[in-house]
Amino acid sequence: IDNSYCEEIEYQLGDINQDNIINVQDVILTVNLVLNMEYNSSVDMNSDNILNILDIIQLVSLILNS
Repeated sequence: IDNSYCEEIEYQLGDINQDNIINVQDVILTVNLVLNMEYNSSVDMNSDNILNILDIIQLVSLILNS
């Protein structure tokens, strides 16, 4: 008997710390990822499988326009 289940967890693109708010903390964490040449799909804003300044610009733009 298989009693397991899958739970689909929704996350907001750009919310790297998953606090349900996109803010400067997410930008700081993203900058650190870029500087350390690391990747996290939750902040790959343009979905190009690369974290760089373009993702940071889109993240900041999202914050400023909300």
